[in-house]
Amino acid sequence: MRFRLRFAMLAPALLALVGATAPVSPAAADPVEYLPASHWAYDDLLALWNRGMLDSLNVASRPWSRIEIARALNRVEADERGDPVFLRLERQFAYELGWLDADGPSETAPLVSIPDGDSELRLSVGADGSARGAPPGDARFDAGSGGFIRGRAYLRPHGFALAEVRAQRTGTDRSIGDSIVKNEDFYLDTGEAYVTLAPRGFEMLFGLTDTRWGPGRTGTLLLSDAPDPFAVLRLRKKFADRLELSTFHGTLVQSDNRHVAMHRLSLRVTPSLTVGVAEAARYDARTPELLYVLNLIPYTVLERFSAKHRERVPDLEQRNNVMMAGDLTWRFRRNASLWAEFLLDDLATETADMPHRMAWQLGAALAFRAGSYPAEALLEHTKVFRFTYAVFYDRNYIFAGSPLGYADGPDTERWTVRLRTDPAPAWTLGLDTDLLRRGEGFLGEFWDNATPLEAWSGATLTGTVESVIRVMPNAAWTPRDNARVRAGVGIRRVMNADHVRDRTRTDPEAFLELSVRK
Repeated sequence: MRFRLRFAMLAPALLALVGATAPVSPAAADPVEYLPASHWAYDDLLALWNRGMLDSLNVASRPWSRIEIARALNRVEADERGDPVFLRLERQFAYELGWLDADGPSETAPLVSIPDGDSELRLSVGADGSARGAPPGDARFDAGSGGFIRGRAYLRPHGFALAEVRAQRTGTDRSIGDSIVKNEDFYLDTGEAYVTLAPRGFEMLFGLTDTRWGPGRTGTLLLSDAPDPFAVLRLRKKFADRLELSTFHGTLVQSDNRHVAMHRLSLRVTPSLTVGVAEAARYDARTPELLYVLNLIPYTVLERFSAKHRERVPDLEQRNNVMMAGDLTWRFRRNASLWAEFLLDDLATETADMPHRMAWQLGAALAFRAGSYPAEALLEHTKVFRFTYAVFYDRNYIFAGSPLGYADGPDTERWTVRLRTDPAPAWTLGLDTDLLRRGEGFLGEFWDNATPLEAWSGATLTGTVESVIRVMPNAAWTPRDNARVRAGVGIRRVMNADHVRDRTRTDPEAFLELSVRK
């Protein structure tokens, strides 16, 4: 066991060494800092992508590195750089654009900057958070809201390290230590904390951060940023800007022996069409398993290999939960795009009485002009079957009460329509409309293998279906690269509230999001 663990720890270094021997352009020598997967700038970047202004970014895999975003922005044609969204992003990535000697605005300097040759240490302080309520008088700041101290070390040519300490709401009443504010769930906590190495274009990350695979705008199905961050080892390598290989190994809870491994291939078939396939395995082990850390062999093969060499025949409950997903993104016109993702949960086929556990997502976006302003319309539909993300042998895709995939969880269906326009670099105006239909199934509910069900029974929402309609006009104000406020006031109508037939509620609803740093 000790040898296996030590070898598993050496594997990333060996892979990094292999990556270091691959030919790459000199531009790839910059340290790799990632833009958090849930950052607001992704909406702006996707808007530019849908307008045909950004072609080099893989829209179905997050996070993106800040330097690759800067390179993409630097390739935008000169006659398109007056776009308000481009001007806003140019401010947001001014530091990285400066690495490329690009003309543009200056960044807001951090609180502390200590250069050392080609390297640099930066310290920032700030606050961010969100609140939502219906009616607005019931609103309070959400979990994760608070202040932070963030340190970044740019270790040229290949290294980067980030550590963040937060004072924030935890959103739980569990006793996890002494609170900062008496009788409140306000604690010292950690935010992102990771180290990256990027020798010759081979990116390796180890630490605490989010990852999101899939093209969806309201969320993704296999791996999303819905749960809290957990410890991961993530590797990525691009080949000639056509093929991208990503691997992911995470430890959900070490003391409970819960681990997850995933790998993904993304192929840029044409400049406008990208397809991806991904596989995931939830397994339990006292230490990370070497072959899952290496992430080079299909998980169904790995499971059979392990079972074949065990001294005793494994029980059914000892198997791993393997799921697969495929997605595509197609910009069929310069200003119009389509995307789709399909998820198949638990590839076991030992009985014909098992209901299908799957999910799908379809979306479309259209960029146009609203008078003299750039605008965008978006439509997305997501369906998650009952029992998805959970199995009777307890290899669930759940962490800290959230699915690793789509945030709404199983037994749900969502329709989303969004409109936005950008009248100025500092302003975005929008209208969001959602219809969420939720059955009586719940996250963690699993199919009992002693109870036969029809194959497509999970496709029908269970019991009395609760339907929630939201209409939310909103506006975002981003006056500088280090400050942003977004707010909205609208209506929420709930039919069959709490799954009680004919119980209906209509309430005003409001939200507020803010962030500021120095």
